[in-house]
Amino acid sequence: MRILYIADLWSFQSFGVVKKEISKVRNLNKIGVQTEALFFHPKSQIPPIMEEAYMHFIPIDGAAKYAYLNTFLNKRHSEFDFFIFRYPMASLPLLRLVKKYPKKFCFEHNTKELDEWEMALKSNYTFRDFLYRIRRGWFDDFTWAILRYPFQYKKRVNDEKKYAAQVFRYAKLGFAVTQEIADYETNREPLYQNFTVGNGIEVADVPLRTPPIFDGTSLNLILLSGSRAIWHGCDRVLTGLKQYKGNLKITFYAVGEFFDEDKDLAKEMPANVTIVFEEKAIGRELADLMNSCHLGISSLATHRKNIKEATPLKTREYLAYGLPFVLAYQDTDLHQKADFEPFVLHQESSEAPLEINKLIDFVKEVYQIPNHHKKIRACAFKYLDMQAKALQMKNILEK
Repeated sequence: MRILYIADLWSFQSFGVVKKEISKVRNLNKIGVQTEALFFHPKSQIPPIMEEAYMHFIPIDGAAKYAYLNTFLNKRHSEFDFFIFRYPMASLPLLRLVKKYPKKFCFEHNTKELDEWEMALKSNYTFRDFLYRIRRGWFDDFTWAILRYPFQYKKRVNDEKKYAAQVFRYAKLGFAVTQEIADYETNREPLYQNFTVGNGIEVADVPLRTPPIFDGTSLNLILLSGSRAIWHGCDRVLTGLKQYKGNLKITFYAVGEFFDEDKDLAKEMPANVTIVFEEKAIGRELADLMNSCHLGISSLATHRKNIKEATPLKTREYLAYGLPFVLAYQDTDLHQKADFEPFVLHQESSEAPLEINKLIDFVKEVYQIPNHHKKIRACAFKYLDMQAKALQMKNILEK
């Protein structure tokens, strides 16, 4: 079997997504599925240097990628059995492409697309995102950014409503990271069959942490954020810390991209609470942070994008390191797994501040379990390893 894998990578600073896509392609090749990858990205973004000749980084942004894909597939479409495309949102160019190669495209769905984009339109997120991208220099064409980008959210929502069902009818099948998303996509087009394959991680590439001692005097928390998103619920953590009346010395590491509002919220804290925003931490720096932290913070506000079930990449990162964590959603791969339950604190997805005393009580329990970090990592190998995810995809395609 030969596969062409296609994905838009908006920013190489969203390291978790980039790492996941590269790992997926590698593991498909490892299990004998010959897979070539086309990763599209803005010219302003510098791609990682890869040893594998089957991974191609193409400095083409937005709709212009369809001209490239048409030329590429005109020459080489017969070399591949399937094209797996990280779903780019529906459009007329995409519809024309799937019509040209019916039942060859398989789409990967990572969210309920319309729900998420309409949420962005109703909030101030679109304008904040626009200003943020300008500040970070993410636009290849500054004139286009000023004149057109603020209107692209609305256009993409309209195109999704207009073309998605037609695109799905010509597709082979869909992969969704949760059953909830799979049902959502099939409900949009009953002829479009979707299969659930949760997000994975290359566990062996992540070092097992050396956990700190928890003596009841200090608590270190960490939240990893590959991109700014309101469903991370960073504000719930910050508000909870602001209301904390206890005596523990607490340090909260917010690693990645966060809203300015989160940073404003962090300015006034009790004297025993410290907030540290780290724009980026990878490799040894991230491993050192994981060694110093007692508890990870996963997604706490998925209700903000109308989702109850999820498979966040940060959760997989925590497990691979051997770090217990708190979440406020149902994890597709881990739900009701008895060997995993002692190491996760379940909370409701809501607007309520996170109750810090509950975190402290949970950490006390977990750190009394011998070798808890090794048991957590064993769950990562058992349920989340990327090679198992690649095998799932292969088996689905072979059927």
